[in-house]
Amino acid sequence: MEIFINELSLEGQYFTQEQFEDAIKQFMAMADTLKKNVSVFSEDKPIIYHRPATRDKIFAACLDKIANKSLEEAFRNVVFNRINPRNWKEEQVHSEDDTYFYFDKNEDIQDVSGKTLAEIAERNLQTKQTRRLALNFMESRYDTPLTICKNTEENKVSVDCADDKTALVDWLGEIETPATDFLRNKDRFTPTSKIAPKVKTKIYREIDTGYYWYFDNFHADEFEVCDKNGNHIGIADLEGNIDTNKAVKGRSISDIL
Repeated sequence: MEIFINELSLEGQYFTQEQFEDAIKQFMAMADTLKKNVSVFSEDKPIIYHRPATRDKIFAACLDKIANKSLEEAFRNVVFNRINPRNWKEEQVHSEDDTYFYFDKNEDIQDVSGKTLAEIAERNLQTKQTRRLALNFMESRYDTPLTICKNTEENKVSVDCADDKTALVDWLGEIETPATDFLRNKDRFTPTSKIAPKVKTKIYREIDTGYYWYFDNFHADEFEVCDKNGNHIGIADLEGNIDTNKAVKGRSISDIL
């Protein structure tokens, strides 16, 4: 599984600083969702700083303008320290002699040769068994799936994209984590065929209690726990301890059980 930060998704689409900061928060939420077993790439770490963000400012200038400096620091820490994307150019597989393009909504040709989208497209052509995704800043032009053409209109390849946390979690599905390993304890849990709404993870039934458990993709170290009827009764940690004080009134999965 490979995730690529699509620098082209910063194209001056934000009208205000406030919109830019909302986009930063959404992108951080996506980055924070990524686990250690996911490979993350970008064209070059600083490249997004030079991309247009608002109508009159580049990304770096908008980032410096953030009044809440803890948000600016958090963005740098999450995106460039925790997920620490590798420069795909050091492992580049697409040739600079080839042309990569797509047709926008007006049927105009948009050239992406030499860019991250070209690299994803070529990797998809060469090794189809690996799942890859373009991680976009919100409100860009890049819908999913995006059809990239290599040299000719007939030579097409699909590229998956996501620009919000819900779409990313849906694409990731249930990946291997200590939490999913915990739920696969056959002496304690039995898997069901049901998928929890919003977080899109498998629901497990606890054998002794009849409680329903599922991993919360939005938090790396929490399970949601429901009673036999599917009503939420609390949150459990990775040791399996249920905190009933965190039960959410009205939350239920009874309609899908």
